[in-house]
Amino acid sequence: MNFPNAIKSFILRWLDFKSRSSRSEYWWAILGLILISILIEFAIIMSGEPLANRGNLFENQAYPILFRGSFGDWFLLIVFELFTKIAGLALSVRRLHDTNRSGWWVLISFTIIGLIPLIYWYCTKGSTGGNKFGSDPLEFGVEN
Repeated sequence: MNFPNAIKSFILRWLDFKSRSSRSEYWWAILGLILISILIEFAIIMSGEPLANRGNLFENQAYPILFRGSFGDWFLLIVFELFTKIAGLALSVRRLHDTNRSGWWVLISFTIIGLIPLIYWYCTKGSTGGNKFGSDPLEFGVEN
C-alpha cells in the first residue's frame, strides 16, 4: 500500500476494530500522522507570539490558539485529537489482528516494557492467507 492509500484507509476505516491492516498501511499512516502533527504544532507556534515573549506558562499568552483564539480554533483541535486517537487505536488493533493476535494486546502499551513487544509485532509480517480476523490484506485486490 502506498502513502495516499494508507491515509485514505486510515480516515475511512477509523472505527474498524475487526479487520486487518498490513505493515505498509500501518507505517504509512503513522508517518502521515507524524507529519500532520508537526504541521499543526508549527501552525500553533506561528499563530502566537515568539517563544521569548511568552512569559509564564500559566498566563494565557503561552497557549495562544487555545485561549486567545476563537471557540472554533480549540474546538477543531480537540475534535481532530479525538479522531486521531480513536483512528490510531483502531489501526493498532487491525495491525495486531494481521499478526493473528487479539486487539486487547494494545493494552500492554500502558506499561513501559509492553511497548517492546508491540513495536516488534507492528514490524513483523502478518499471517499469510486468512486468519480468524479476516482475509489477508496483501491478497490481490483486498488492500487497494
